[in-house]
Amino acid sequence: MSNALRSTIAIAVIWLILLLVGGWYVYYKQADDLEAIREENKEAHEAFDEMQAKVDSRQVVKATLGKLKEQWHERKKVIPVTEDARTTYNYFNWLGSQSRSPLMYDFIVLSESPDETPPSRTYQLRGEDSYESLFNFIYYLENHPLLYKIEKINLDSTSVGENAEGDVRGVGFDMYVKVYYGSSPSLDNTYASREVEAPPKQIDPFYPLILEKLPQNPKGLVIVDESKLQALTKTTAFIVDQTGKMVTLEIGDEVYLGYLTRINTKKNECEFTLNLGGIIEKYTMQLNFDSQRGGK
Repeated sequence: MSNALRSTIAIAVIWLILLLVGGWYVYYKQADDLEAIREENKEAHEAFDEMQAKVDSRQVVKATLGKLKEQWHERKKVIPVTEDARTTYNYFNWLGSQSRSPLMYDFIVLSESPDETPPSRTYQLRGEDSYESLFNFIYYLENHPLLYKIEKINLDSTSVGENAEGDVRGVGFDMYVKVYYGSSPSLDNTYASREVEAPPKQIDPFYPLILEKLPQNPKGLVIVDESKLQALTKTTAFIVDQTGKMVTLEIGDEVYLGYLTRINTKKNECEFTLNLGGIIEKYTMQLNFDSQRGGK
């Protein structure tokens, strides 16, 4: 056997031994270590996924918290931490100042309920004023953020004064308002500023549909049943009023309790629409030798 062949066989044997030893080491000796590494890698991935879920959850919670804070800041009604009669009286006066004509009233402390949840005080507001002033006060009380509850209100039509046209009609009121307080000092008690729109125009339900007496005539307007039609054109009526003064009127011009609404030159007459304290009547004035007649 030649030296070259012996060397080749020796190298082959050495490689075979190395392969056998290496295979045994990898597949048997390191098998447990490899499994342990795989398990450790799996746990690391699970821990990472759990941490990532917590991070994602934190972002969701943070977004939800921001939304809740915004909703809390913009809440419709607010309960203050403390309350006293002076603060409430000043607040009521401030509400009244939002209107053109502040509400006039007597302010009475009725009762206190400190054991309720939340605690409260009850005040009585009593007086006489215009229906518009009362409506505006209640409107602002309901639409501004502080929590004030009207528990009871009694209303009655009444006279609140006189002017040149006679009695000024208004409303007598007796109102009970409960004020809540005692919000937790640990809460954020700030709230968003609120711009309340002007109250809508209201029809006074207490104003009588038919007046007991007609208003006065402070403007000295033409009193049609005490005046005389002197001349007519298609657009103008020439009238001698109750004082003997010549007055020219066109369609739409105001007279006492009404307006000139029609001129008829063919019939030599003009027609007025009058509101006689809630009763609507038509009054016709004729150019016919001082003759006048009126009717509904």
